[in-house]
Amino acid sequence: MTLEPVFVAALGVVFVAALSRSTFGFGEALISMPLLSILFSTNAAAPWVALNSVTISAAILVRDWRQVQFTGAWRLILAAWVGIPVGLLLLDRIDEEAVKFLLAAVVILFGIYQLAQPGLFRLRDDRFAGFFGFLAGILGGAYNTAGPVLVIYAASRRWQPADFRATIQAFSLPTSLLIIAGHGFTGRLNAQVWWYFAQSAPVTLSAVLLGQWLHKRVRPEAFAKWVYLLLIALGIALIANTVLAVP
Repeated sequence: MTLEPVFVAALGVVFVAALSRSTFGFGEALISMPLLSILFSTNAAAPWVALNSVTISAAILVRDWRQVQFTGAWRLILAAWVGIPVGLLLLDRIDEEAVKFLLAAVVILFGIYQLAQPGLFRLRDDRFAGFFGFLAGILGGAYNTAGPVLVIYAASRRWQPADFRATIQAFSLPTSLLIIAGHGFTGRLNAQVWWYFAQSAPVTLSAVLLGQWLHKRVRPEAFAKWVYLLLIALGIALIANTVLAVP
């Protein structure tokens, strides 16, 4: 079957998004979700992104599961599962644009602050994991934007790059499976979406392999700076996506 130009463009989006996730541990959903929604539709993009997320997380964890910080991960996951239904309940009660602007502002300011004054903001243990996980669950359930909160927590814990990357995947895998189940329940996980996923899976896995190679070549001190720069970029992208989505 001949691939249409729009689908070739979508494969490019999938590759770049998966490469970001594999190299740094995050960024895939905020890159791919708005762009795939433009190329196709939100109903197709949302389950497709969730399937890609599970693929990336599983591929990374198969090799790097020993790097997971399980003490923090299980607290993040359990708290997020409590937060997800809260986010779904709040979806129609809170102004979406205002929440996304606030989240983007926090992410951008945190990134700028950490670049300007590295090392000043630090969490020395996992006592706040429940709070961050609950907040990530609310934002993930309501607006599919759990990632930035998790990255702020992981960066504040000063985990080593490999631990940082693996632990975020340990959070993402069960969460994404729960999201996929929700898409299946609502009928969004149809044959067309499965076809998109099957065609893009080789691209996703090739990006994961390249990201694995790049990740091992980024020095720990440089890794932190790249994380903060990527956070700032994603915050700006979140603002742009919110503005463009406003009718």
